[in-house]
Amino acid sequence: MKRKTSIALGLLVTATTVLAPSLKAHAAPQIVPYGTVEAELDFTRNVKDVFTEEDGVTTAVSLENGNYFSMRTVNFSKGVSKISVKLKADGPGIIVIHKGDENGETVGTIRYSATDGYKEFSADVTNLADTDYFTFENKVGNCAVDSWKAVPGETQEPETPDTPEEPDTPPVQPPSSEQGAINPYEKVEAENATSDELTNAMVVPSKDKVVINENGKVLVQNVNFSQGVSSINVYAQSSKPMVKLNVYIDDADAPIGTAAVGTNITNATAINVSSNITGSHNVYFVAQGGSVTLDGWQAVAAEGGVEQPPVEEPPVVEPPVGDTVNPYSAVEAESAAATDMSNARVTPKKDAVSLTQANSYVAYKNVNFAQGVESFDANVSATAAAMLEVRLDSATGDKVAAFRLDQNSTITTKTAKALSTVTGTHDVYFVVAGGSGVTLDSWVAKTSGTVEEPPVVEPPVGETINPYEKVEAEIATDLTSAMVTPSKDKVVIN
Repeated sequence: MKRKTSIALGLLVTATTVLAPSLKAHAAPQIVPYGTVEAELDFTRNVKDVFTEEDGVTTAVSLENGNYFSMRTVNFSKGVSKISVKLKADGPGIIVIHKGDENGETVGTIRYSATDGYKEFSADVTNLADTDYFTFENKVGNCAVDSWKAVPGETQEPETPDTPEEPDTPPVQPPSSEQGAINPYEKVEAENATSDELTNAMVVPSKDKVVINENGKVLVQNVNFSQGVSSINVYAQSSKPMVKLNVYIDDADAPIGTAAVGTNITNATAINVSSNITGSHNVYFVAQGGSVTLDGWQAVAAEGGVEQPPVEEPPVVEPPVGDTVNPYSAVEAESAAATDMSNARVTPKKDAVSLTQANSYVAYKNVNFAQGVESFDANVSATAAAMLEVRLDSATGDKVAAFRLDQNSTITTKTAKALSTVTGTHDVYFVVAGGSGVTLDSWVAKTSGTVEEPPVVEPPVGETINPYEKVEAEIATDLTSAMVTPSKDKVVIN
């Protein structure tokens, strides 16, 4: 339980401030901001509460959306480059620093995140050193502020060193772009948006989605794309056709990508991103052509992350003359046999090959199908629904198998029947024919035991098909560029 405490402002001011030498005793005391300044030591406030923690020591100011407190007679004699606030919060939020009162110029923005106890968050400030009056306004979220302090504006020692700084002056904090930032590589729930971040949009009564009306938008602030982004998966639906969801970054005039919204909100729709996006940005989701119900979204990191050195194509390692690849034993995707790639690369852990977009491929040279092929198994995953084809001798050569991939971030084994007879030695190409974000771990060919064509069984003379009853597709005996599904109850026609 929190114990309410009455704050005797005059006593606290006297206890935590110093008098300017040139002022008489009755003049307003000055606040020295370069050490800890208690938040309750304010001169104007519009706050939810002032309370003392159960430890009986920590007194804090409780802030909700729109609450503020102001500080006066602050002596920025050393200038000010940064202000940090010690607070605790149950979720992310934003505190804006104003010059003067709560309607004054914005000179800094502190973004905070959920904490376990009190934690410091900081922000660079500008144009504040020439005043003694400023205001903290909580714009988003709820928090309890214990104290604040300033970092002097001078960051280098003068030629003649002055008296050492006070011991409790904090070191210059690193840039605060990651403090309170949104992690886009985990699913971001749309309903977490505040009212200030919704334009012509609203959280549904069940509080688990957002409805964006036509031309409405949802803003997600301070999204940290530390690992870059290759695509964005959105979970959305619309009740009418031809509705789109556009994604914008910051104040860009054109979207970085567009999703055609379907009717199933549980399946992700992938938006490929061609722009090189890194760092922290604001992201906007805008409905076009009708209303969109948005459940959430998630970014797919650029392969290897933006902090990786430039990716070089692996050297072409031709197998020695006479050496061939055995397809009947698992072929690791990243093995030396993978001598040709396009829009593909070995993953950072060097245990798989990532095929980043449509028409990407990886090729394996001198594969000897001495025993023929009945089917192919591939250990594979995909960030969105995709089609992975197996072709011979070139990326546009004869298609001998095709894997239909559902969205699944876990490597799983998929099986595809051979579409035609495969014998002899070939270069084998795995080509992304549709979708993107495919990761190939390994593959293997399953032998048919013989390369002879099975005998054609002609139906008995006089036995005909009755078309007035349902004819099952899987009973077909003549398939061209088509195959019976593994469950043997349907036919896929390519």
